[in-house]
Amino acid sequence: MKSEITPKELHNKMQDSSFKKNSIVVDVRVGGEHRAERIPSTLNIPLHKLEDFKDELGQYKNVYVHCETGGRSTDACQKLDKMSMDNWINIDGGISEWKLQNLPTIKGRGMSMQRQVMISAGILVVLGITLSYFVTINFILLSLFVGLGLIFAGVTNNCGLARVLRAAPWNK
Repeated sequence: MKSEITPKELHNKMQDSSFKKNSIVVDVRVGGEHRAERIPSTLNIPLHKLEDFKDELGQYKNVYVHCETGGRSTDACQKLDKMSMDNWINIDGGISEWKLQNLPTIKGRGMSMQRQVMISAGILVVLGITLSYFVTINFILLSLFVGLGLIFAGVTNNCGLARVLRAAPWNK
């Protein structure tokens, strides 16, 4: 199969009563992100645990995969390929595109990864500036590294701070 589907197309398919018999929608974001907001009727299998569910996912004709914007779901589809599974369909643009098309989501408790990164980066910048003023000027390097990390994340779409936060206990 190996293809992509728009959120609108998937939403229309999900309205069909036979959808749940042979299809599943998998959210490969971490648990905290999934709990904060999710597409209805999705199964949360974080990307790093995907291999553990090979047998279960193999039972479905169609495995629709999504994340926040499409990066991790693309990685998930590559993992599924390496596991010799060809029943996957990537949801174009992830839950971000789903929301842009005003499709329904379930909001829960928790905080998106983007918010966690912004709060953490802000705290680290303020901490670096404060410590450089009161302790030693060398702490300004903390703020510099955070700024460089954010630039790197913007250019490469790969955020090191988000990777660290995904391992935090509240995101399990």
